[in-house]
Amino acid sequence: MSTLRTSSLALVYPAAEYCSTAWSRSRSTKEVDVAINSALRTITRCLKLTPTQYLPSLAGIAPVSVRRNVVTLRLALNYAPTEHFNNNLVHLKTRPRLKSRRPFAQSPIELMESFAGHESIAQWTQYHWLEVWKKSGAPSHSLPAPKVGNPDLGLSRSAWCKLNHLRTRVGLFRESLHRWKMASDP
Repeated sequence: MSTLRTSSLALVYPAAEYCSTAWSRSRSTKEVDVAINSALRTITRCLKLTPTQYLPSLAGIAPVSVRRNVVTLRLALNYAPTEHFNNNLVHLKTRPRLKSRRPFAQSPIELMESFAGHESIAQWTQYHWLEVWKKSGAPSHSLPAPKVGNPDLGLSRSAWCKLNHLRTRVGLFRESLHRWKMASDP
């Protein structure tokens, strides 16, 4: 489990997040999300019927939207002290040159404002992940609370995967087969 998780964090996520600050507000992000969801399904060994909002919590990796915001926030925090960066953002915020559905200039400003009450980027990430988790409507009674880290609890891979199937209520067991009308009784 940890080998798959580490491999995905080293190989899949950097390729999927490359220059995400520039393109994260486009409509094409869903195409990249498909590859990341596939990697999360490989890590957790969940079936395709498992809702995608459950996968990050089961794998212990922050959701893609939160990770993209972290990249944008880090860039904004690195360049915030420079006068050139601040002047350009204020200029773009007040008078946009082009009409855009999701302009870039507003995002770093909003992220920096939301970061104001947090001590670290890790704390901000955890806070926003919990917000996304609450909005998704995921069942809190069966799934673990979102937390960055290795969630395997010292279990073998097969036991951990069976636990994930039970948590999500999507797996090859009698109740699911009955729900899919493949078995007569649960």
